[in-house]
Amino acid sequence: MKVKYNKKLWIIIPLVGIILSLVYLISSGEITNPAAMVNVLYAIIMTTGLWMGCMAIVGYLWEKYPWEHHPAKNLHTILKSVQMINGK
Repeated sequence: MKVKYNKKLWIIIPLVGIILSLVYLISSGEITNPAAMVNVLYAIIMTTGLWMGCMAIVGYLWEKYPWEHHPAKNLHTILKSVQMINGK
């Protein structure tokens, strides 16, 4: 199964990473630090990877365990898979 992504997500997701890191840098006063750009790049990569990974897991499991036929199995498997990818 191949998960189809909306092309807008490749713009929206990095923007979320940039906004979150800039809000943190401005609130902590670190915006003038030269290493701040490394933090912004790290936030973009991590946000995009986790978001797209979770979307891929959910898309695959929704096809494998349709919500109408296996609601408890679907929900349990999705929650466990997303927890595993996020390292919790």
